[in-house]
Amino acid sequence: MPEQPSKHGEQHRPGKPGGPDGIRYAVWHIALSGDREIDDPVIVEDHVFRAPLAEDMDTYKLKRVAIGAGEPSSSGAVTVHVENETQGFDIITSDLSLPGGATYQNEEAKIPDDPDDALAGVEGDIIRFDVTGAGAGDCKGLKVILVWW
Repeated sequence: MPEQPSKHGEQHRPGKPGGPDGIRYAVWHIALSGDREIDDPVIVEDHVFRAPLAEDMDTYKLKRVAIGAGEPSSSGAVTVHVENETQGFDIITSDLSLPGGATYQNEEAKIPDDPDDALAGVEGDIIRFDVTGAGAGDCKGLKVILVWW
């Protein structure tokens, strides 16, 4: 059997011209709070995290979204608002919500139907994450996962 070429590192980067495959996607794992013993629990706060869309993400659309925590809220939902701050629109239909006691919640149902690509990102757009609800105030390790293509 012939040896297969390596498809790792920069060669395999999605969207790299001349790369070995046509995969064009990006996965963001955004940590909005730490989950170590010394870290403070999640609090309601605007502008917790802001990130620009990279050059190779131009025109990408959000396809998958989830929210999770290392240590969940003992009661009450932890909620996160996600928006394209540059263009001034929400990239989800309502805040992501992690129910009390839960460590993971798939939130794909909150991705808006966008047949005209009106919500596609543009290189350099700033995506903003705000914590809008802290549950019981004891959640740690809050994370949001976004998958774009």
